[in-house]
Amino acid sequence: CALPPNWLAQGDEEYTQLVSDIKSHETYHTHFEVWESQYRDPRFLSKLTLGQFGSQVELELHDWLHMRWASVARDPANGHVLDVPRLDRRPHRRLVPRP
Repeated sequence: CALPPNWLAQGDEEYTQLVSDIKSHETYHTHFEVWESQYRDPRFLSKLTLGQFGSQVELELHDWLHMRWASVARDPANGHVLDVPRLDRRPHRRLVPRP
């Protein structure tokens, strides 16, 4: 299948490598096919609580699917690549004030 190409996260080589690895054929076979097999196996599923299953799907499969299919941000008007900083690299305001 044709995945969107990997992009370079300027100043964050570790993240760039992570996304590149997740988009690789090797990762498809070593992770995505394994998850598919596990989540179709009644014996595997019977050993998990619903909470454990939900956490695995959300924090492993779901997150990795986002990164595997992610592409660079583009301006819808002209298709040019946008230079958008990663959200977790920008300073955050606390939603709940410190006591």
